[in-house]
Amino acid sequence: MTKIGLICEAGVPPGMMASVTIKEDVDRDGEYEYESTQELRDGTFVYVLDGFDGSEESSWGREIGLGRDDENYDYTIADDPDPPSISYIQLILPGGPESNELDPNAILWKFREVDYFFNQMEQGQQDRLPFHLGGYLNAIYSIHDVMPVDWDEWADTEAQIHLRELMRKLRNQHVHLRKPSRGSIKPPLTQSIKLDFGSPSREVRGEYIFDVHPSIIEEYVSSEELIEPADLNDSVNDSTFARIVPVVPICRIYTRLLFQFLSDWFDNMDSSEYDFHIKSLLE
Repeated sequence: MTKIGLICEAGVPPGMMASVTIKEDVDRDGEYEYESTQELRDGTFVYVLDGFDGSEESSWGREIGLGRDDENYDYTIADDPDPPSISYIQLILPGGPESNELDPNAILWKFREVDYFFNQMEQGQQDRLPFHLGGYLNAIYSIHDVMPVDWDEWADTEAQIHLRELMRKLRNQHVHLRKPSRGSIKPPLTQSIKLDFGSPSREVRGEYIFDVHPSIIEEYVSSEELIEPADLNDSVNDSTFARIVPVVPICRIYTRLLFQFLSDWFDNMDSSEYDFHIKSLLE
């Protein structure tokens, strides 16, 4: 048998009681084989419950008990005390998977992290964009590092392949700091050191990505988003400095592509045993 953790936030006025009974159905037949009842204290506490199997395949249930504590109730006080309440319950199962099998739920939760950092880049404070971009790139890397489906085989166009290569390069430059400062992603998260002399408060920002492959620009960057070279003889094929695109629109495109990539993968597998589908994450 094994122990499990329980975190509860409860309001238990004097003379009242609150309890939670946790039940485990090991074989998922609708019948609970193990259960344990925990009386709760007033406030937020972590409790340890014993006598469970703790299998990852188990299903879990709970019962809540609220009422008067007859053994400790003070009958000399008015018979209208505040009622007890439970506002938060979380079950903690020990350990992780016993094998290296891929857990689709972990992928879906990591995609929520991708979506969170993108929203922070899009809606958050501009001077924090480099930090949110770093989190975004690392979350993407975590997904691609374990996916059993190859992005290059899934991609429909050359631009999609080059966009994935760009994100991988940006992530590696962000993580590995033992590089010369010029030509690497020292802040901001672009491929050069950039000083903005227009305003001291805007120094070292991460608004643009340099040296983007021409196929990405052709397929995904609108003329309004592209900074046009002053020399009309230059083009995106001529100079790395002509291949400059804003960070947020490119990350928006990649987030949508990654969403579709994961959706296609998820649609091709048996998802009945998982708690949620990827398409519910962005609703």
